[in-house]
Amino acid sequence: MTRRRRSAGCGSNTFEVPQKFTRQKPLGEYIADFYCASRMLVIELDGDTHFTSSAENYDHRRTAALEARGIRVMRFTNLEVMQQFEAVCQRIEERLKT
Repeated sequence: MTRRRRSAGCGSNTFEVPQKFTRQKPLGEYIADFYCASRMLVIELDGDTHFTSSAENYDHRRTAALEARGIRVMRFTNLEVMQQFEAVCQRIEERLKT
């Protein structure tokens, strides 16, 4: 598979995306924000609505259901993505290597 580059929006740095991600991917009864089938990895971006106790309980059940199917889940808050984009990209790149 050829490597695709996506601009990280952080100066001249780029984020290497060697794998294909699908946005809004249905996985059983859930819809993942981003899904990489070749690595069975879900990336979830959590906004303000995820911080109520009922939403946190739902997210926990959802993560457990996906992990029971062998799918790994990474979660980031919108604030993390906005303020620490390069660090988020680096964590995703590291997870893709495993």
